[in-house]
Amino acid sequence: SAAVESVLQRAAEQAQRSTTKKRYGPKDAYNVSVASLILTVCAFCAGLAISIHSSSSAALGYALENGVDAIGSVLVLWRFWGAGVVSEAQLELREKRADV
Repeated sequence: SAAVESVLQRAAEQAQRSTTKKRYGPKDAYNVSVASLILTVCAFCAGLAISIHSSSSAALGYALENGVDAIGSVLVLWRFWGAGVVSEAQLELREKRADV
């Protein structure tokens, strides 16, 4: 009886932990933006190289689109730079400056 209750209690605790949603914070946004910046810069370079090599305007458009995406990633990086060290008020001020 006590062993069954113990097993049921552990199962309930595990179920509660597995259903608890992970909260994402500024550090997570920063890490995703770093990955996004790396990928978009690589795609920009590849598109630019293909455009120059084949004189393709479509590849140039692809490269320029990725260039714009990279600028967006830089803005997000700037917004969340120093997350955990910088105050929330400073992060909010950065966000207001970044709004266009």
